[in-house]
Amino acid sequence: MTGVKRPAAVLGGSLMLSLIALMLFGSVFAYIGASALIVLTAVALLRRSNKGLYLLTATAAFVAASLLFTSAELFRFIPSLSYEGSGRQITGVVAAYPAQHPASESVVLKRCVIDGESTRYSVKVYFRDGIAPVPGDTVNLTASEVFCTADENSRYFYHTLSGGTWLSAFAEGPLQVTTTEKPSVFAAIERLRHHLKNKFDDNMETELSAVSAAIINGDQSDVPVTIRDSFRKSGISHLFAVSGMHLALWTEIIFRILQKKSKIRVIPNLFALLFILFYTAFTGFSPSVIRAGIMLSLICVGRMIRQHSDPLNSLGVSVTAMLAANPWLAGNVSFLLSATATYAIVRVYPAIFDRQPHEENVLKEKALSAKEGLLLAATVIATCVPFTAFFFGYFSAFAPVTSLLCTPLAELLMVFAALGACLPGGWAVTPLIFRITAALANAIVLLAEKAASLQFAILPLRDPVVIGWFMISAILLIWLRGIRKKSRTAALNALLGTGAAALAAAILTTVIGAGTYTVYLPEAGNAAMIAVVSSSGADSLLLGCGGTYESFQKTKDFCHTRTAFQTDCIVIPRNTKPHTAMLTNALNDLPPDCLILPSDMPQVKGAPANLIRCDVYDGTPLEGVSLHYENRDDFCAGLLTVNGKKLVFCLYPASDFSKERTSRSGAYCAVILSGVTASIPCRSENCHRGLPEGRTEPWTSEPSFARPFPISFRR
Repeated sequence: MTGVKRPAAVLGGSLMLSLIALMLFGSVFAYIGASALIVLTAVALLRRSNKGLYLLTATAAFVAASLLFTSAELFRFIPSLSYEGSGRQITGVVAAYPAQHPASESVVLKRCVIDGESTRYSVKVYFRDGIAPVPGDTVNLTASEVFCTADENSRYFYHTLSGGTWLSAFAEGPLQVTTTEKPSVFAAIERLRHHLKNKFDDNMETELSAVSAAIINGDQSDVPVTIRDSFRKSGISHLFAVSGMHLALWTEIIFRILQKKSKIRVIPNLFALLFILFYTAFTGFSPSVIRAGIMLSLICVGRMIRQHSDPLNSLGVSVTAMLAANPWLAGNVSFLLSATATYAIVRVYPAIFDRQPHEENVLKEKALSAKEGLLLAATVIATCVPFTAFFFGYFSAFAPVTSLLCTPLAELLMVFAALGACLPGGWAVTPLIFRITAALANAIVLLAEKAASLQFAILPLRDPVVIGWFMISAILLIWLRGIRKKSRTAALNALLGTGAAALAAAILTTVIGAGTYTVYLPEAGNAAMIAVVSSSGADSLLLGCGGTYESFQKTKDFCHTRTAFQTDCIVIPRNTKPHTAMLTNALNDLPPDCLILPSDMPQVKGAPANLIRCDVYDGTPLEGVSLHYENRDDFCAGLLTVNGKKLVFCLYPASDFSKERTSRSGAYCAVILSGVTASIPCRSENCHRGLPEGRTEPWTSEPSFARPFPISFRR
């Protein structure tokens, strides 16, 4: 046995895959997986096979992952649930400037004290009244409700936990703010971020200022929904996620400048290390930046001691260190995509494509460089497809081209934006710098909008496609490497080949199933919220948006994973106070082309130009989807028909779009599908609790009554 090559890479990869498996399959998988690994390791070691050492490393990583995962749940997440409830007294220190929401503001509090008990949990507080606090201030409040933001059934559950703020609260009254004069490095950095954002706002148009700030520091809070959707559809939303590209660009610039000025080898690398630490804090300790910071730090240390830093081993060290500190990062979208993309750059791409120098012809070299850039972007995107499909449910067809065109523009924008932020406002050259920055931001937005408007800009990737891709890839890799003893290049080619086949299957499924609709009803309490989305995501309808904010978030996630970032139509049958508040969120997160409201609903901010007011509606908001309802003083009844399949809803005023208890016992929601009628009593706690359990196939018999569900309809 010759030992394990790149042990840090093997350990980091095994640890990440083990934690992902535990998150997907639970603790039962831990016992089965550990037993299988121990047996395989013992057999390989007895045969004195070198693979035994790799299996031993993987087994150690799996055991460590099980311990980390269990301890994180038992000692961090589960105890925090005891704080759920109403009337809680919360005191904490403001971590960042308040974020703006359609109907409120929110602020994150750290080092919290809840009902007199000190905790290590950060709390996100939503408030409407009171003075907006700044970083470093101490805030006291009484919470009308404390709840866990993370939904255990959501694919973003561990993503939320990894952020460290999973408890949310609504302030019952105004916040009591105490200003502190105690200096804090992190508060100073937050003020610098805020100052940078304000300077962009003063010198650029609002939209372009928001885009520039998002590319610089990852703050997307002010970026309009339409622009965010264009970036998603065109495949360049990673420009908003501060990543290794940002950090590597600035670190390399600083290192090269100092290298020319200093004859001492340590000084440029030392300043580069200090900048890495500052930029990581400046961007809010984003997982992708932390990963890049660790790798670049290892490179700087290697330069100082005259040692070569292996990129793959450096990636393994960063992954291992980050998961050991926060095991829930294995479910964080930013971390997974960053680690996978880096692996594709340092390992997959060099193993597949020839990177030898070409002829010394400038024009030809540029063309070949563009070709290699396109291949590199395609390799990265193909390698990240499993995680992209799982979390987002779609694939951007033009991502390689748009990334190749927009990434250099984004790098130039960062340089000019930073220069403009550093120059005094009175200098004559400062407005010119900001005009160039605005022009670059505008060019990126125009390219994104053009790519997003093209047919098949995004292609849905369903979970069965992803699962099939994993299974076929695993079988191929075992057969090629374990049985046929083929080279790594052949195995990687097979892996990318199955990925291409999975993508082709997804495209074929989308084309064939163009007439399929999915209807989704969340557990919205004593309210109505129905989402209808076509299989391609091109057509979507939202009927009502009552219930809690949590139910709306589930509906929004459902629409987004079906690539419905915007809705064709939002229909509101009745006018109620909770509904009016939730509609503001719907208009902001799922902006419609058409909005249908009752005649007595007040003016709504952000409503589209195509606004219809009526109490009786009979029409076809989508092709193949018809809707009829009548809204009267004491009753509302409606019929939603999707290609001949019918769903009937009946709502009383006291039980409509609210959580209020009603004295009526005759409120019903009637479902009629394939000739089967099921009348379900409407309870004040949960009107939709009796609806069928989540599934994607059409109903063929009497449904079983359980939880929120999607059902598919065929034209």
